Amino acid sequence: MRPTPHVHTLVLALTGMLVVSCQSTCTPKESTTLGASASRASPSQSAAATNSATAAVRVAPRLALVLKGTNDEELDIYRLGAETPLGFKVSSTQDGTVQIGDARPKLSPDGRWLAYGVAGRLWIAAVDSSKPPEQVTQHTKGEVALLLGGWSPNGETLLFHQGKRMHQDDDIPMPPGVSEGFYLLHVADKRVIPLPDLKGFDVWDSDSRHVYWNSMKAPGAYQLLRGDTGGGATTVAQETVGDYGFGQLARCGADLAVLLNARIERSKPDGSSLVHVTPQGGTAEYQDARCSPDAQSVAYTRRVDSSPNSEIAIEVALPAGPKSLHRCKGGCSAFGWESPTSILALNAGEVYRLHLDGTKETVAHGVAWLVVPE
Repeated sequence: MRPTPHVHTLVLALTGMLVVSCQSTCTPKESTTLGASASRASPSQSAAATNSATAAVRVAPRLALVLKGTNDEELDIYRLGAETPLGFKVSSTQDGTVQIGDARPKLSPDGRWLAYGVAGRLWIAAVDSSKPPEQVTQHTKGEVALLLGGWSPNGETLLFHQGKRMHQDDDIPMPPGVSEGFYLLHVADKRVIPLPDLKGFDVWDSDSRHVYWNSMKAPGAYQLLRGDTGGGATTVAQETVGDYGFGQLARCGADLAVLLNARIERSKPDGSSLVHVTPQGGTAEYQDARCSPDAQSVAYTRRVDSSPNSEIAIEVALPAGPKSLHRCKGGCSAFGWESPTSILALNAGEVYRLHLDGTKETVAHGVAWLVVPE
């Protein structure tokens, strides 16, 4: 998992206005409060959509993959529900760096491509097995630390980072032709473009060109920066003060969900149209926002109590209030949206399908990692 200051899960249908909480560094904006009589611009329709979803409307799920095995460097990969692996092995480790990426495989939004690393080298595989996996970066085994940022929303490009291996001496150079930094893979022709001016990554913008990340301006002062993978200038989207800044960014259509001051919020990238997805909680109480494929709902986890071994609840917040879908003992290893009305969650080797109507079933056993489209 990518290192983060907080983590927890809940699903929220955004209806009604929310009370805006403007930071001391921003201009006060009109605010809204969940459940208030006023409605957020456009989607009062989202209430109807969510209500019908919770009435057991089932939508065709997106492709999901499960990894199985005992060696994180060589895991078999299966389509969820299949008994035969895809025929190649992938690596999936806990390595990762905030504002850069992690070492988990990434499934493209359309479910066509899987990006993964093997001994520091980037590979791309067609999930339908129409062609064999292709090695993208060609340097020698183990020379480079590879971290994957993520797929652009249109599925045409992948952002990744190449750097020095952990504990590698500063005087040991990178391989010839490789500089430390971000790179952009164009999947159609496998072109790799270096991005030397890009200094961070948390999430893609909906335009599939720009990216956002949290950056410390000074102790206790943070900026949400917007970088251009096309070579343009980096700009400041908004600023805030606090302990962690804009944490755990997630894309919600044209909006962003963010962990800010111990609660999850949703707004436009500039901070306007602010919605409080959760109330303000304690340290690490709410975490890990995930937006549904239709951008109508936000999933996140919630720490049930303050004990060190607290269960982690996956909940859904509806207009009538939050609804618990599942409790993970020992934490939820991974979770993500399978459809606008269902979530997949990995807990202690079991994958559960959680429906927004409150029903659930176990759909896979003996799973090391779960991969859902970004």
